[in-house]
Amino acid sequence: LSHVLWAFSKAGESNPKLHVRIADHIYLFCKLELFEPSDLSAILLAFGKVEGSHRTRLFQKIADHMVEIGGFDSFEPHEISDVLEAYATADVIHPRLFARLHAHVNAHVESTSLSEDARRNLVWAYEKAEKAEQA
Repeated sequence: LSHVLWAFSKAGESNPKLHVRIADHIYLFCKLELFEPSDLSAILLAFGKVEGSHRTRLFQKIADHMVEIGGFDSFEPHEISDVLEAYATADVIHPRLFARLHAHVNAHVESTSLSEDARRNLVWAYEKAEKAEQA
């Protein structure tokens, strides 16, 4: 599923019916613990630019799952950046997820291990989350 979504996203194509069906399928039937971090980040990035309530509830479910698992050692630094970028792009701010990812990045990720785009996306996502919390 993540590869299909990624391909549509990379091609700049949108198929709203397909996105709704995939979001509903993941939300209702998939065990998120079976997804690799790269799959989760690809799904979130693909849905980041798609409108609809299906996106919001999917993002909430994935955020709750990520907070529940707690450890992010299996995530590559760019995947963490992608996750935060997706949430910020979608205007879905999950304070506990952002706080946990922020703590992980500060403790375990060297800034030199991130591309300039990834660093920029992290800063942008955190700024957006901070503004949302203050509003």
